[in-house]
Amino acid sequence: MDKIKRVALYIRVSTEEQVLHGDSIRTQTEALEQYSKDNNFIIVDKYIDEGYSATNLKRPNLKRMIEDVKNNKIDLVMITKIDRLSRGVKNYYKIMETLEKHKCDWKTILEDYDSSTAAGRLHINIMLSVAENEAAQTSERIKFVFQDKLKRGEVITGSVPFGYKIKDKHLVIKEDEASIVREAFDAYQDFSSLAKTIQHINTKFSTKYMFKWMPKMLKNKIYIGIYEKGDLVVENYCEPIISREQFNFVQTLLKKNIRFSENKFKMNYLFSGMIVCGSCGRKMGGVHSRGGANRHYLYYRCPLSFATKLCDNKPYLNEKKVEAFLLENVKKELQKTILEHES
Repeated sequence: MDKIKRVALYIRVSTEEQVLHGDSIRTQTEALEQYSKDNNFIIVDKYIDEGYSATNLKRPNLKRMIEDVKNNKIDLVMITKIDRLSRGVKNYYKIMETLEKHKCDWKTILEDYDSSTAAGRLHINIMLSVAENEAAQTSERIKFVFQDKLKRGEVITGSVPFGYKIKDKHLVIKEDEASIVREAFDAYQDFSSLAKTIQHINTKFSTKYMFKWMPKMLKNKIYIGIYEKGDLVVENYCEPIISREQFNFVQTLLKKNIRFSENKFKMNYLFSGMIVCGSCGRKMGGVHSRGGANRHYLYYRCPLSFATKLCDNKPYLNEKKVEAFLLENVKKELQKTILEHES
């Protein structure tokens, strides 16, 4: 009696394919499930990569499936067509190398391939080369469609910049958020400091915007109505929230501060990422002050208490004191461990 096969159903559809043909996830899933049922296969799992191209291997569920293959959880990988798994010869053989090493077979239910003969392998290589070429052509067509939409001021994604909302396929100003954007640019123009700008915004609007968010916003040309991604620049894409004069001035300040920051004396904080704030649990960051004779004093502080006033832990920890405390307590703990071991 043949062993019942444990199968993985691999299902994929790219963003481009969704645009051109609609969502085919359900169609693939139903076909693979029915085939498994007809052949009494045990479905280990469904590995669905929606919105991912088969021209590369950077697909989360493909990686998850490969790991399960390596852990010998799968006897057979099933796909509807070979281009669901790969659209290139090189990536196909990388996947096959892992499957063969762990004695895992593969099968397409809507196509007939035979990898056991030279003619069969040639057939696979030809089909993958055709699929790779089709993927490149499809990408070019979609790029043209997207560029045409952008030039008409239409959105091409559901991701909306802070300060805007989507109305009739266009970005329009969302006034409650736009007021925060205007205030942020005004504040940075006044303070020329990210920390003070964040602190000001959080205090005035009772928000919790942090360092990673603010620099990105201050550099985003969408706020002067320009869409920019890679080499593509679309002027007058949407209604601006701030003036170009203010935006350009803020960019000058940002560049000036970056140069200043890069030229500062570089410090090595021994306990960076190791000290945690006792009030809020955040990792404390290193700062320094300069004394006479070119001396530098190193400290650690809570980022929330400094930038946002969301934590009441105000004191700075002197690195020398932290080092002394650590050495003294490590010594005690070592002695304690040695005594316990000897007893």
